[in-house]
Amino acid sequence: MKFGLWTGVRRKKQVLDGKADALTFFGPTKERKKSYDFSEPTLEFEFVFFARSDDITIKTTKDLEGKIVGVTKAGYPKQILSNNKKIKLQFIKNNLDGFKLLAAGKIDAVATDRWVGSYTIQNHDIDDIKIIEKPFAKNALMATQNPPLVAT
Repeated sequence: MKFGLWTGVRRKKQVLDGKADALTFFGPTKERKKSYDFSEPTLEFEFVFFARSDDITIKTTKDLEGKIVGVTKAGYPKQILSNNKKIKLQFIKNNLDGFKLLAAGKIDAVATDRWVGSYTIQNHDIDDIKIIEKPFAKNALMATQNPPLVAT
């Protein structure tokens, strides 16, 4: 097995070109399942919404219809939420950028991994942001190119 550190499109291409054997932190979508086989989850990631603490209107994904949600361009939340045309997606550079926009009232929520978002908030002393508890998506740890590297 080969190991390497790549980001974005390059990491996907490395696997599809046979230069790498697997991807981590890469969740299944209908489109991705055409090119990759996914293992059983070995580590599960929960994707949640973060909103301002004083916003009592957002409890579910449906509550975000007509609102602006920050997502990263290549992130799993964008893949999932882009199917709902009633939610307005705004690209953010990273979670910190999104939380700053959220705190300033320029967006209504940030969609990201629960633990990464929580770490960002804590590490940067960002106040008055809460997690909308119920995850809108979950993600497995590993994907491989067809044919599968992992036994099924």
